[in-house]
Amino acid sequence: MVRPVLIRNEHNSLLQLTINAKRPFVQVKAITVELEGAMELESLQFYFTGVDDGLSTQKPFGERLRSHKSVVFKGHARLTAGPNHFWLSCRAKAAANLSGKTDARILSIETSTGRLVPRDETPNVRKRIGIALRRHWDDGVHTYRIPALATSARGTLLAVYDMRRRRSKDLQEDIDIGLLRSTDGGQTWGAQQVIMDMGTFRGMPQEVN
Repeated sequence: MVRPVLIRNEHNSLLQLTINAKRPFVQVKAITVELEGAMELESLQFYFTGVDDGLSTQKPFGERLRSHKSVVFKGHARLTAGPNHFWLSCRAKAAANLSGKTDARILSIETSTGRLVPRDETPNVRKRIGIALRRHWDDGVHTYRIPALATSARGTLLAVYDMRRRRSKDLQEDIDIGLLRSTDGGQTWGAQQVIMDMGTFRGMPQEVN
């Protein structure tokens, strides 16, 4: 599955690096990365997750760097024997082009035992740029769910979704329907509107209506 890079997300996985170490205690000292679509990105950060192949931000490798065509991350990561995993995460610019794409590949890895050139197992795969329209606690709403997207006769994009105000559970709860509009193809969006709110009934609070 190829996930897009989303504007407003603090972390977007750009690539995963796996190093199969033949023996323990090898040190990774530097990772050189080449970027495509670097102008759409604000910054990048590598993370070392060890034997865990899922993205985690607990152990940064090196510092967060500004996006350029070529960047070098310098840090220290001690490998164990077997597979060791790194993740490159990026933050997109607020004005990133939604028609743009981005990609990253590793040019070289400097270790305590020498220089490595990894094999790219996903060549020519590009990630689209998108936008996270709604996030946890946006406008004081706990959870947004069940989105729908439509285009009006005038070309306006309409995004509609559940606004689960207190928590993520289904009915009965305080759930309204929200709407966002975009008149420029999704690059910018207007303020959120509540288009359906059942209110209260017979004096009972909204979360039980």
